[in-house]
Amino acid sequence: MTAFTTKILDIGVPTITGRIYPAEEIAKAAQLVNLPLLGQVGVPESHQINLEDVSHKVTALRVVNNELFADVIVLDTEKGK
Repeated sequence: MTAFTTKILDIGVPTITGRIYPAEEIAKAAQLVNLPLLGQVGVPESHQINLEDVSHKVTALRVVNNELFADVIVLDTEKGK
């Protein structure tokens, strides 16, 4: 398995969809998330996670200097390879 940290959001800057997330909202949400989170590569068609498509898990979220970072572990699954 591979582990890494990645920036997932610039806080206070418009996203690709034009949404701007306030720092207070992101900091609060990062504390409330139940970890770990399972994820898949790409954009799913729904909010349901299909376990056959799981490729990674997020083990931590943190805000540093108006950026949101995630600690990610790539899983030893078919989609994680």
